[in-house]
Amino acid sequence: MAAHEPAFPFWPRLALGVADVLDAPPRFVGRAAAWLLLPMVAIIFFDVICRKFLRHLDWVIENDLHHYMNSPKLQDSEWHFSAALFFLSLGYATSMNVQIRLDLFRDRLGRAGRVGLELAGGAALWLPFVLILAWYAGGYVWEAWATNEQSSFLTGLGNRWAIKSSLLAGLLLLAMAVASISLRAVVWLWGPAEGREACRLDSIAG
Repeated sequence: MAAHEPAFPFWPRLALGVADVLDAPPRFVGRAAAWLLLPMVAIIFFDVICRKFLRHLDWVIENDLHHYMNSPKLQDSEWHFSAALFFLSLGYATSMNVQIRLDLFRDRLGRAGRVGLELAGGAALWLPFVLILAWYAGGYVWEAWATNEQSSFLTGLGNRWAIKSSLLAGLLLLAMAVASISLRAVVWLWGPAEGREACRLDSIAG
């Protein structure tokens, strides 16, 4: 290990260590949030079946079950799960470089140019924009908490601050992922060439 230290000095190892720490929460939360897809699909399936086939049956109406099959809580739950799944997966998608890209000039650049573009876009545009959004999202969540915001339906789900918190959490996780990629890009560009593989930016540079 000591033989590699002169070629891979302290600052790149420190930067990559910090990048790994920043990467861990977005990846963990993203994998955990993926399980929200199962209850979301189950609720949507149940809601559609009830609306199209079951809610109008005589025995359902006679037993006063149609209210449960057209409950505002079902509709609220559908978009709650959908929103949480989307927001909490943003950081994971960024960390794994599987987010949608619209690169107009990327194919014209070499490996260093692509990593440099990622760093410039991430540090100068993406990260500040996400942090500004997170700041306003914090106020959004606080207002929902302070006013005890409820569903627009009288019998819908309450505590709107809880689902709105997923927006704030998702943006913070996204900021961590962008900061991690930016640190890796710095090491890739100005660190030792033999340490580029440890930066895990092949999907961006390639």
